[in-house]
Amino acid sequence: MPVIELHDVYFDFDKSTLRREGKAALDKALTVIKANHGEDRVTVVGWTDSMGTDAYNLRLSLRRAEAVKAYLAEKGIALDKLASEGRGESFKYNNGTEEGRQQNRRIELHFEQ
Repeated sequence: MPVIELHDVYFDFDKSTLRREGKAALDKALTVIKANHGEDRVTVVGWTDSMGTDAYNLRLSLRRAEAVKAYLAEKGIALDKLASEGRGESFKYNNGTEEGRQQNRRIELHFEQ
């Protein structure tokens, strides 16, 4: 299953609102999605850093994924092709630094035919 980690689609601490640079990165990704994955099902996967409880972070990561899903739908991706999933604080980057925590507050797009 192809995966795109969306660089520049990060979230502020404890927020699920897309930032301006996140929207710009999604707009660029939409060109690739429509050209190469137009018929694929897209699962938007969200994460958080390790601050907060596991249960809270799971809900927050899902809200982040839902925000991106709504943006993609608004930009023309059919809702029946979109799903969202939150993975909480299962992190990929070092949570010991602010930069690492910021990178963990991220989104990935998973494509399935």
